[in-house]
Amino acid sequence: MTGSRIDAARRRAALAKAGLGVAAGVTFLVGLGLVRGTVASHAKARPQPLAAPESFRRALRQANVAPGAIAPTQAPPQTSTATS
Repeated sequence: MTGSRIDAARRRAALAKAGLGVAAGVTFLVGLGLVRGTVASHAKARPQPLAAPESFRRALRQANVAPGAIAPTQAPPQTSTATS
């Protein structure tokens, strides 16, 4: 009687191992499919050129401001004292 219980336990353990292996394989393949579908290096559409929005360009034209004319203020030159 004890031999049949041990054999049954071994069969259950083998089935559990096989089930876990199949589940791990399916999980890996599903993850691989999701990654391949969402990876950023594969462009799904043609890239759009980067440009300022038309409303911003229109506002610049209306304000008579040329692109690139607005710049940060220049700092005065640093003064240094001479040491004797």
